[in-house]
Amino acid sequence: MAVFSRELALRIGSAMVMAPLVLAAVWFGDPFFPCLIALAAVLMQAEWIRISETGGLKALEWVRIVVLIGALALGAIGGWAQGLLLLLVLAVVTSVIGHPRDGVRLWPALGTLYIGIPCLAMLWLRDKPHVGRDVVLALLLVVWATDIGAYFVGRLVGGPKLAPRWSPNKTWSGAIGGLIAAILVGVAFAQWSTKVSILSAVLLSIGTALTAEIGDLIESMLKRRFTVKDTGSLIPGHGGLLDRLDSLLLAAPVVAIIVLVVSWRQ
Repeated sequence: MAVFSRELALRIGSAMVMAPLVLAAVWFGDPFFPCLIALAAVLMQAEWIRISETGGLKALEWVRIVVLIGALALGAIGGWAQGLLLLLVLAVVTSVIGHPRDGVRLWPALGTLYIGIPCLAMLWLRDKPHVGRDVVLALLLVVWATDIGAYFVGRLVGGPKLAPRWSPNKTWSGAIGGLIAAILVGVAFAQWSTKVSILSAVLLSIGTALTAEIGDLIESMLKRRFTVKDTGSLIPGHGGLLDRLDSLLLAAPVVAIIVLVVSWRQ
């Protein structure tokens, strides 16, 4: 399989447009970062509803999206517990009022938590005094490095499949390449930031990379479950926003938990 292709060119072009905007929002914080997270949540929730439920986006689905934004708004102003509670209530309600394609009531509720919790975690991480900006920047860079390393090493080396039942294109070589790339980027970021030790950077990079790769596999499994190739067509070369952020959706809550535990121990 060719490494360089039209799809890769589209991916690179999309990344060159999106990455600077995302990094700028993280760097400057309020109000840019919360607005970016809210926009991403709306787009991802809309994609989830389209692929997992019948009927598409009607009035009731838009109300659900508005409530999701309300939960994130609570988090953005410091009401993290209230925002999480509202997400849980919304998940329970959507399990009743949603219209899943296959009749499984789990999907509407899962979509609310699958999107809402990572978005809330990203807001919480960015809001951490003194280290929030660096933590979110490191998280993004390590996740991106994992994806890029896995893509190129997997294409160049090939070899045994990682999980052929879920994602036939992913290989063990790609997973290892993504892990190595994540460690290198994590160490480089620690040298620049000086707020994290090299050992901590390595351990966090390994944990983030492994979680990101699992998140990527989960997204592939979900798309197979709903028999769709992509969750949308918003981003050239990537598909939908859920396709692009699948790794981050699992990595962000895990990193938030790690930061929370470290904060408690201190």
